[in-house]
Amino acid sequence: SQTGPIRVREAIRGRADETPATRTLIPKLAKAARPNETRLRLRLGDQELVLGPDRPTAKLGRDTNADIVTMDSRASRAHGRIEYRRDRYVLIDQSTNGSYVTFVGEAEFALKREEAILSGRGRICFGHASGDAPTEALEFDVLG
Repeated sequence: SQTGPIRVREAIRGRADETPATRTLIPKLAKAARPNETRLRLRLGDQELVLGPDRPTAKLGRDTNADIVTMDSRASRAHGRIEYRRDRYVLIDQSTNGSYVTFVGEAEFALKREEAILSGRGRICFGHASGDAPTEALEFDVLG
């Protein structure tokens, strides 16, 4: 068994001026340091899905086999996915036209073949900005 500290390194792709976070955990306290499990509620029209440790991923797109299906013609068939990683929900854009993300109270930003951590509440538009009409938006809400 290991008796010294464990160095944990987590790198999340982001802005060029950011650096990976490094933190030290004492092995016996690692379990106690784990945050409460969170859930992510997704809604698009009459579709609703809740993600968490028991259901960690959701596929998004026009494909009828996706977990959340959009009818928006600007969305890709396999537009993207959301993954539960280290107590966080990560939106991964895999599309041609990008995903447009808005957190409540913040400006919209575009993801094009990139990732973003979802927090709080907001919406995701597939392939176009939210100001474009007609629009279908996936609403998200991080719970807990």
